[in-house]
Amino acid sequence: THDLYTHCGIRYADFDGRRWLADPELGGPNSPPGWGNPSDPGTIELVARDRAMFLSHSGKQAFFRPTPEDYRFKHCL
Repeated sequence: THDLYTHCGIRYADFDGRRWLADPELGGPNSPPGWGNPSDPGTIELVARDRAMFLSHSGKQAFFRPTPEDYRFKHCL
């Protein structure tokens, strides 16, 4: 099980030893409608070398790509 942080929208996930960016971002500045807040439980898996998919226990999906090397993480306010 993976708890995806959703409080500021779905922007990133930490998985497989690295940070991934949502592609596309969902919600923001709050959780998207129908998603848990501050997190939503589910599973995350690699679907390609450079693509991951989160599937919430309620059936919602979010997709992610690896962060670029020059990525600077921004905390939500």
